[in-house]
Amino acid sequence: MQYTAQASLIGMDIAAEGPIDKSKRTSFIANYRYSTVGLLSQMGVDFGGEVINFQDFSFHLDQQQKKGGNLSVFGFGGLSSNKFNAKPVDEWEEEKDHNTIDYDGKVYGLGFVNQFKSFGKLNLSLGGSYSGQSQERNSQSELLFIPYAYVFSDKYSNDKMLLSSFLKALYKLGSNGTIETGITANHLDNKLESTVVTPLYLDTFYPDVKGRVNGMMWQPYAAWSQRFGLWKLNAGLRYVNFTYNKTTALEPRMSLGRSLLKGSMTLSYGL
Repeated sequence: MQYTAQASLIGMDIAAEGPIDKSKRTSFIANYRYSTVGLLSQMGVDFGGEVINFQDFSFHLDQQQKKGGNLSVFGFGGLSSNKFNAKPVDEWEEEKDHNTIDYDGKVYGLGFVNQFKSFGKLNLSLGGSYSGQSQERNSQSELLFIPYAYVFSDKYSNDKMLLSSFLKALYKLGSNGTIETGITANHLDNKLESTVVTPLYLDTFYPDVKGRVNGMMWQPYAAWSQRFGLWKLNAGLRYVNFTYNKTTALEPRMSLGRSLLKGSMTLSYGL
């Protein structure tokens, strides 16, 4: 087992890593970090009237299977915030000083990758993850009299979620080539709402936005890689289907490269 503790201008963090069981087939690493500015703010240090804070945690588990293969599980999460109260009129020096700002954000993810034991020249792997992030920001100004009396208000909210998965098969063609085929499937859900209120309102500069994108993206693909002496050929084709707007696409790729005395030369094409 190993343990680490360190401090920097960004944050203070602790970490641990090592085996979990006696067979040493399973190991882990984990890290937690807390912002240095957040700690100093709680101790009374003034950062221009702002209270800035963040913390995050991440981990990775790795297990070697007894009969071959490998399983990895990973995850992360983070929180951040920024608070600022409008200053008195006689202390205004910049535009931010007459706004009360409240910002909160978070990010998270959890996933796995399982590489199965080899079946002769065939290797299979499967993976999936669930991740997302969100942001909330509210800004409200004090009453201004220059050039005339008005109040500015800004509200922003954004939520993103992504569910990802893949299945991949890799087949070895002797010692000089491989064929890979598989599919990735992603379900995404994005929500956005943004509202700005000001007497100087113009759609061109301050549009109100409220919408959502929700759908599946399917991507089956196949790729071939082969060496011919000093030459290497790569060719592949991917099909993309997005259910949100019912669109599809074919994406071919091809490259031909040759090893040289002091480097290599490659000709490639992709769509």
